[in-house]
Amino acid sequence: MRRTKITRRTGAALALALGLLVTVPATAGTASADPGQSAAAHHRHQPRSIDLYPLQEKVLERTYTGNPATGFKVGDGGTWHSQLSDADGEVISDTRGTSLAVYQGADGLYTIMDNTDVLEDGTVHSYGLVNTNKLMAGENIMLPVVGGTGRYEGYIGFRSFQKTTTEGMYNSRIQLWKSS
Repeated sequence: MRRTKITRRTGAALALALGLLVTVPATAGTASADPGQSAAAHHRHQPRSIDLYPLQEKVLERTYTGNPATGFKVGDGGTWHSQLSDADGEVISDTRGTSLAVYQGADGLYTIMDNTDVLEDGTVHSYGLVNTNKLMAGENIMLPVVGGTGRYEGYIGFRSFQKTTTEGMYNSRIQLWKSS
């Protein structure tokens, strides 16, 4: 049996072919300046890309199940609470995340990171596998953006961060592109 994935595009085509009237309820983050403006018109006015850069990330609190001084191992993890500030030093995001080391390879320890940036106009959720050894060595790390709400709904991209020489400080960036 062949399965066909129903997407917004195929679902809309099917609805039109059947002569059905489809309405989409308004949700948080989809409001427009003109209350009479259609959802399609609203999406046409959204930017194709959003680049929040440069950002400074300051870790306010973190916990570990392993010891960073002696090295992490598979099964170790942690949590963090940080804030992102823009170039003017204004705090723009409250950020929380978790990590879990899942694989030790010849080239490093691999950790799953799950991160949510809460901004004034929505959230950006990033999730992925990173080489912890490269992070600790100061290399730029990029996590895929897997979802968002509000202004960031329907965007994909990357959330990157790089350790600085100041303990608990990172240079960060959020790069997003409209997914459809």
